[in-house]
Amino acid sequence: MVLKSTSRFRSLLAMVLSIGAITVAGQAAAQDNADVPTEVPSNTPSAASVSESVEADEAEQDRVAAEERRRNRLKRVTITINPVALLFWQTGATLEYMVARHHGFRWNWYLSTTEAAVDSRSGDFGYEAGYRFYTGKLGAEGFFFGPSILLRPGKVKHTTYGIAMDGGVQAILGSGITAGAAIGMEFTRTPGLEDRYGTQNHVSGRLLLALGYSF
Repeated sequence: MVLKSTSRFRSLLAMVLSIGAITVAGQAAAQDNADVPTEVPSNTPSAASVSESVEADEAEQDRVAAEERRRNRLKRVTITINPVALLFWQTGATLEYMVARHHGFRWNWYLSTTEAAVDSRSGDFGYEAGYRFYTGKLGAEGFFFGPSILLRPGKVKHTTYGIAMDGGVQAILGSGITAGAAIGMEFTRTPGLEDRYGTQNHVSGRLLLALGYSF
């Protein structure tokens, strides 16, 4: 009886010790897992990357603003020639200066030969100065109109002077190349030199083509 009791006691003790050992081992393992740091992935950008992104955005905005200012900059000076004037015994060059948006003054120097009543040439060089109003905002571009005054010193001591009015259209391409066309009328007078009808006054039409550069 005593042996049976002792045997049961030993079995019970061994069972208790086994359960205790398992419990302790489990707690140790849990403690070890708790001590190991867990890496949590983060999608939050770093301060350095945010700063670089902001700087890149600002640089792009500055570039766009600079390009917009360049495109909208007023091109004050335009230099053109009028090839078609050769058909009317006249050739030369024109300088235009925009004093403000829409408002420009022009100066034209040209070689002119005007037929007189005796079929001779009464003029050598001519000068023209005038004003033009342009509808465009970037310089001498858009639809325009304006008056001019004319002066043509003569070869035979007869000077021709007069006035003109022109209207037309002119365009400035992105590169600065400028092209335009206009029609108008001019009234001229040559004192001391009468034509076959006995008059010193003349009224004639004008056809102007312009090809040049604006900056």
